[in-house]
Amino acid sequence: MREQGAILLGRTTTPEFGWKGVTDSPLTGITRNPWNDQMTPGGSSGGAAVAAATGMGALHIGTDGGGSIRIPAGFTGIFGFKQSFAACPPTRSRPSAPSRISAR
Repeated sequence: MREQGAILLGRTTTPEFGWKGVTDSPLTGITRNPWNDQMTPGGSSGGAAVAAATGMGALHIGTDGGGSIRIPAGFTGIFGFKQSFAACPPTRSRPSAPSRISAR
């Protein structure tokens, strides 16, 4: 992305291994829903969803093999898009995860 002129502003939280319906990490702690701090933003792209919901940039990237973009989008009141299978070639991602978004 940097090679194409993107300006990266920061990183967001995702749970270890990306396999949880909540977004927490031993490194960064628990990510809270921006509208109710007693609720989760969902997972696994909850950090990106919170960043989008609070206006922390124009574009946020997540992966969605089982709802990891759609669930946090629904929990935080934003729009999440999962591309159709093979719409974005899975280069630079694991062959076993064809639904990952990749950027070149």
